[in-house]
Amino acid sequence: MDAGNTERQITEEQIRRFAENLKRQEYGAGTIENYVRSIRAFSVWCQGLPDKAGVLAWKAHLIDCYAPASVNAMLAGINCFFKFQGWSDCAAKPLRLLSAAAFPSRNGSRAETNTSA
Repeated sequence: MDAGNTERQITEEQIRRFAENLKRQEYGAGTIENYVRSIRAFSVWCQGLPDKAGVLAWKAHLIDCYAPASVNAMLAGINCFFKFQGWSDCAAKPLRLLSAAAFPSRNGSRAETNTSA
């Protein structure tokens, strides 16, 4: 992490205010829970001291452990928090996802099962 990053620290009070703000903006309860869970997980990862290098390291870790859509969901939570805090420079770009339509199966359906084995 960036040793010079003493002014930025993720606290439970910030997370609480962020969640209240999302509720005022009429985000769904599930979305708020997921965003808060992602922020807390990232905070543990970076020891409460966020910086761009820490975000990129966390993103690489997520890519190794989760499906791309899950990685993007977690990044959405922390990116939204960073925007709320005025720390947009810490935000990470989401992964590019290819739609299922980009890879049609041979018979035209979304899933293909091999029953001959």
